[in-house]
Amino acid sequence: MILLLACVTPDPDANPDKPSPDDTADTGGTVPLVLPQWVPDFAWSADAPEASAGGVTVVPLILSNGGGVVALDDAGAVIWAFPTTDAGLTRPPMRAHVSLDGTAVLFNHTAPAADRPAEVVRVPLDGSAPDTVHITGGHTDFVEYTPGGYATIGWDIRAFGDRKILGDTIVERDPDGNERVVWSVYDDFEPNLDETYAHLYPSDPAVEDWSHINGISYAAGEDAYFVSMTFNNGVAKIDRATGLMDWYVGDPDGGDFENPDRDRLLALPHSVARIEGGLLAFSRGNPGDPGACSEAVDLAVDETTREVRRAWSYAAPECLLVTFLGGAERLPGGNTVITWTTAGQIDQVTPDGRRAWTVNTALGAGIGFASWTPELATP
Repeated sequence: MILLLACVTPDPDANPDKPSPDDTADTGGTVPLVLPQWVPDFAWSADAPEASAGGVTVVPLILSNGGGVVALDDAGAVIWAFPTTDAGLTRPPMRAHVSLDGTAVLFNHTAPAADRPAEVVRVPLDGSAPDTVHITGGHTDFVEYTPGGYATIGWDIRAFGDRKILGDTIVERDPDGNERVVWSVYDDFEPNLDETYAHLYPSDPAVEDWSHINGISYAAGEDAYFVSMTFNNGVAKIDRATGLMDWYVGDPDGGDFENPDRDRLLALPHSVARIEGGLLAFSRGNPGDPGACSEAVDLAVDETTREVRRAWSYAAPECLLVTFLGGAERLPGGNTVITWTTAGQIDQVTPDGRRAWTVNTALGAGIGFASWTPELATP
């Protein structure tokens, strides 16, 4: 059962452009709610609503005022909202999850530098005060690997002569607050010093951004992390206990696997998740490639034959090419939620490529890494 949460207080004066509680919102949703001023409007449409998996999508909003996190029901209505300012933060969230115990919404903020703290904020669904933990150098994406324990992507800056080159790590913060670096990309890869890399590190323009790892997920059954790596258009599997890389798939030629079809597997991947038989990734696409579109891609990974193939993909009919983040998540039953971040759009897509529904944000609103959950309810 989906419940309207007490964290959102209807305030008719908060946004005069929003409907009053007696009005019917034109979103397809079922919950009459006067939204706070900072929440943008959402437009909902559906090609195959009967094929929807239902549930709730938890969405971080990247806005000029910092933004926050909202929860959308399966008809595009906002049923819960939390602004970052209520946690004392002004930077936009990057990823939102429902906690493993189902009692809170989690979201993160990127650290301003490798030696500065990032925040993971826990917002209880019973309306009690949020709690914030800090992880050194955390950025872009995170996952709760055990209740109250978080893993995030971190930064690793190393000197190569007079050059400073930025790699990435996996950093854990356990439930007791202890931190450890599980893995560094430098453990298994090294930059090509014949190349010059973009200067994207926020606190030092002299640093070259090499590995540019964006997405992280955790597979409890394997006790392994999966990270997306843009520098080699690949995905790495990291054993959590040992910190060793089990394998990676990517370019050129499939990485540690054969690519019999000899086609491009991924292009600048961002999110990644373990699915049965392989991986699901969001392949952002290279803006330098003519006609490039972002897409969700299934990779069939056979660890016995050591082969990898593209098994399924979906690109929006309007050929969306996002420039930041981008995510895909497989749902029970086979549907996929795809977050076209900078396009401000979320699709739930069936295995045969029909859009069960689409949600678009108002102009000027971007979306971070969204996450799906079967329900969102107060205790």
